[in-house]
Amino acid sequence: MRPTWPARTVVRDVPMLLGLWVIDLLVFFTAGMDTAPGWLVGALGLVTFVPLLWRRQAPVAAFAVTLVLSVTISVATAGYRPMVATWAGLYAVAASSRWAVTLGAVASTALPTAIIVAEEADAGAPGTTGVRTFVAITGVLAVDAVLVAAGRLQGRRGRELRDLRAQQAEKQREAVRLERARIARELHDIVARSITLMSLQAVAAARVLRDDPARAEQTLDRVGDLGASAVDELHRMLGLLDVAGADAAPDPRGTDAGTDVGAEVRAVVQSYRDAGLRVDLSIDGAERPVDESVRHAAARVLQESLTNATKHGDPDDPVVVRWGWSQDGLLLDVSNAAADGRAPQTGTGYGLVGLAERVRAVGGTLEAAFQGERFVVRAALPVRPGLDHRVVGAGTS
Repeated sequence: MRPTWPARTVVRDVPMLLGLWVIDLLVFFTAGMDTAPGWLVGALGLVTFVPLLWRRQAPVAAFAVTLVLSVTISVATAGYRPMVATWAGLYAVAASSRWAVTLGAVASTALPTAIIVAEEADAGAPGTTGVRTFVAITGVLAVDAVLVAAGRLQGRRGRELRDLRAQQAEKQREAVRLERARIARELHDIVARSITLMSLQAVAAARVLRDDPARAEQTLDRVGDLGASAVDELHRMLGLLDVAGADAAPDPRGTDAGTDVGAEVRAVVQSYRDAGLRVDLSIDGAERPVDESVRHAAARVLQESLTNATKHGDPDDPVVVRWGWSQDGLLLDVSNAAADGRAPQTGTGYGLVGLAERVRAVGGTLEAAFQGERFVVRAALPVRPGLDHRVVGAGTS
């Protein structure tokens, strides 16, 4: 969890501002020139940095208050001309404001600049007034120019970063939307086939009802199972399309009459082997029938993982696929080494964003992350879709 604003300010801003205050004292404070104790006069400079704690929320206001405090201390004391806080405020304005506002802030520093210039002119030996005045003005203006340039550059980078993050968020939302649409189409096909089978079996049951009641009863039981499965798939499809809402729950009933997911795993692995990818496959445990939507999700996890390995993996190191069955469902673990021994490089992750949405749809869990020099995708899927889900990690697409 990210810290709140006060905690973040204490951790990051306060030490930095204290350091700037020390620099301000070293450059612009002369002890012994005031009737008040030197430590008290120096401590007044710390007050000029307090408004800068709000420079992110209100940069112009923070700069204005800092400027007023700095000028007040310069006029009220003989040995302290605080300027660093004003420059820090100017940097904040340049980083977050329009050019017109920035130039106005630069112009407003004329008063503290004049105070410093006048003091330098008076302190010099006869005949050096012009030179000292020129040096003081040039120095202050040079600092102003550097701070404005640095602030504008930092502000532009910050805006570009925010725009990039917004674009990435939009791409992630689009990836989720496309995956939801794809899942919905698949679920539509599953439901349509189930309804077709229900109709055919109902007709068959009606034909044998008088001559073979037992067979008719078995057929009608099958119709009931298909109906329950179709209801489950409809619930999930409606939830994905945001018609029933995020809390739409599938009917807890289901059917054990699933498809051979192990055969599909072997077929997917063989297709990548035929394309030249080295894959080590092991399947453990006794296979169990699963709902068709779970079978589709398992195939997509495997396809996306092997595609990721093809793009980013070491071609000389085989991809390791572990497929197994647990008490709660099926487990899939796919890992590949980084190419050429280099540090793993992550991509946009949009493929895994869509994959995560598919895993959520059936109530599974997904982990995708680097472990040492290997990228690992690990999925756990239920036999029948459920409600509990968790998706962890990020990676390549």
